[in-house]
Amino acid sequence: MGGRGGFDPVCRNLKTPVEGQVDGIKMRVSCDPEADILYIVLREGPVKDTVEAEDDVLIEIAEDGGVAGIEVWNASKNVLEPIAKALSVKIKEALEAAAEQ
Repeated sequence: MGGRGGFDPVCRNLKTPVEGQVDGIKMRVSCDPEADILYIVLREGPVKDTVEAEDDVLIEIAEDGGVAGIEVWNASKNVLEPIAKALSVKIKEALEAAAEQ
């Protein structure tokens, strides 16, 4: 499997930025697969400050005080592992429910 945390780097397939919109908020998501960092850009422009929200999660603050972006370091561990664990629980529950029928 490789990568940090036992998983291939989550962002190896996101070298090219992906743009989209969630709940009316436009964003661009990209990764640095060698550093295993996931970048989420919410708005372009100068960054006034960077705040560590928690271990491996940095919030970039724009000059007007709004959130400009988010960096998730060790993305394989901090993004992929929690998703895989949550999916595993859901799949197990679905299989158990199907077996009871």
